Amino acid sequence: QLATSPTPPPASLPTAAASHAGWRVIVYTYDRRPDAEKKVADLARTHPGLQPEVFTPSGHAPYLVSIDGVMDRDAAYALAHRSRSLRLPHDMYAQNYSR
Repeated sequence: QLATSPTPPPASLPTAAASHAGWRVIVYTYDRRPDAEKKVADLARTHPGLQPEVFTPSGHAPYLVSIDGVMDRDAAYALAHRSRSLRLPHDMYAQNYSR
């Protein structure tokens, strides 16, 4: 009997491609940058470990408040799930913003 090396399952390639960095957890959305910056300051005071920041994918409104920076897909979904226990909005979401 010949020994063969295992081949990765076909699903492993799309999963790896989909999970690379570029994901963010979005907690709040604002039309005006000063409002988003105020929320970031409030969050930094109440939850300093979350590293909140203003993010805009287009360079103008909407201004998004994200937490913990850029990460991979699995980390983003896990963070969104964990952060609900911190009394953050239940409609927060993870989204990929890589180009």
